[in-house]
Amino acid sequence: MDFPALSDFHNILDISIVPFTSRGSRLSVVAEERGISLRLTDRLRSQDIASRIGQNLPALIEEMSFLDGDGNALEYTIETYPHCLIFETRIGKYYLTFEDGENILIAPPAEPCGLSGKINLNELSTDRRGGIAVAQGEDRTRLVYSTNRKILQHQIEKLPGFGWKFKLIVDGGNCGGVLLHVSTRLGAARYVNDPKIVLNRSAQFWQDWFSRIPKIGAPDNHYKTAWCLLRSGLVSTRFYLSREVLVSSKKHSTTIWQWDACFYAMAYRHIDRKLAQDQLRIFFDHQSPSGMIPDGVYESGVILKREQATEVDWSRPPLLGWTIWKLFERDGDVEFLNEIYDGLSRWLKWWLDLYDHGLSLTSSTSHSLFAEDMDDPVILEEMPGNISPEMSVFLYLQLDCMAKISDAVNEPADAEFWRCQAERVLSQVRSEDEAGKGGLFWMQQQGRPVCVPTPLSLIGLLCGDCEADVTKKMVDHLSDEDGVWKNFPLPTILIENDDLENQKLWRSPEWMGVLYLLLEGLERCNLTHIGNHLCRQLLELLRHRFSNGQKITHAPIYGWAAALYIELAVRAAQADTSGLT
Repeated sequence: MDFPALSDFHNILDISIVPFTSRGSRLSVVAEERGISLRLTDRLRSQDIASRIGQNLPALIEEMSFLDGDGNALEYTIETYPHCLIFETRIGKYYLTFEDGENILIAPPAEPCGLSGKINLNELSTDRRGGIAVAQGEDRTRLVYSTNRKILQHQIEKLPGFGWKFKLIVDGGNCGGVLLHVSTRLGAARYVNDPKIVLNRSAQFWQDWFSRIPKIGAPDNHYKTAWCLLRSGLVSTRFYLSREVLVSSKKHSTTIWQWDACFYAMAYRHIDRKLAQDQLRIFFDHQSPSGMIPDGVYESGVILKREQATEVDWSRPPLLGWTIWKLFERDGDVEFLNEIYDGLSRWLKWWLDLYDHGLSLTSSTSHSLFAEDMDDPVILEEMPGNISPEMSVFLYLQLDCMAKISDAVNEPADAEFWRCQAERVLSQVRSEDEAGKGGLFWMQQQGRPVCVPTPLSLIGLLCGDCEADVTKKMVDHLSDEDGVWKNFPLPTILIENDDLENQKLWRSPEWMGVLYLLLEGLERCNLTHIGNHLCRQLLELLRHRFSNGQKITHAPIYGWAAALYIELAVRAAQADTSGLT
């Protein structure tokens, strides 16, 4: 079977790095050193099992091999498409595809052949169509494998300690296959559909998806990979996951983070309005009576702050208001603004209350709002009593956008209120002596600035209407070829700082979100041409790093990196089309 409509996406995925998965599923297929693995991403299950066995959660099936009719392991090469994997062996091809979120169908060659591997569940029993493996205790995961081909040989063996080995050999034929079903539900799927129908249907879903993505001119495999991840990385609703949402990586957890979700929505807005909106709706679904919105949501609960859920009620600077306004600029959907309006208003008033009670440019905090994402946390750990200046800038941006949203839904009194609040916050931003003198925002320690420039030092550009001389100073810093611009556009730590190991402190996309917001700030300052130059430089940097395999674990595996790469690529293409340089 060939798939010419998806030929542009042939072999752009390396499943040893990027797991093969499907929209809505929590399952993923990975090529590992000792064979193919089938993994299940589930935060609660991971915590439960890891605490009992004292190690990382093992794959459901690992060391999976393909066999000939005599039970000998077959060597294979892997072809990848977004909708299927093809394992080429000397006796023919094995096709693997997702039928839905819980079911994977393997179409074997016409010759007698089989599968073997290790199943990491407590109990395994066999029957005339395959086998059923189940977990014990709180983990109710069940793995069922079934075939509609005649079984020639079926062996299972209990392993010492934990898990089972299995070997399944089936007769030849031009139809039929092996169905892998994984779920926690009582109803197990054992009906094996025609593989050709399943493969063609899956290919059609992907064709429909790719037909909607924005065209960017020159072929770009990273752009294609990013769009693959934005579909395959979606998980279906379950418990606290009240919407279909993108998770950062199915390699790790089914958690969606508020900061990441804003950039997911920005990418989805190009092809699917509802999907973009749902990335934000889920956080309002879990809004507290105080107006606070959680930092993350996963299947079994919400996260107030990463790793420190009981310490404080915030983690990332506010960004939801800006994101909602950007969606409206794209689609003009006033109904969504009306739907989200009350929750957004309560959330911003909650932030204003924090601001008025000392979380501001002049209040001492334990760390920068971005401290846990700094490339080298030692820098901040050695600086007790730090002050984070960027929060006021981000809050101003949200208040400014909320005023525009109020105007759009015909609430003039509210719009005036939000403008006044925005002006109040902006006045404090302008009053900071260090920002006014040097054009940079400094984190402070014990009342003194720590002069280590980072991208956040330029975040004041987001104010848009900053004083002209301050804006000019910020832009000068941005384009300084002997400083910020040297070697990389905006490295995490300024290259001219000789006391720091700059390569150690740079992780390719770690600051992509901040970099994109700097582009927004330049546009707000009517400096779009500089923003477009920065955009192209950043894309070239990322393409070079991806091509050389450097820091590949950071992008584009993660959803937020894929979403931001899409935004940068689309922005650059639009600038080329409009003739802006």
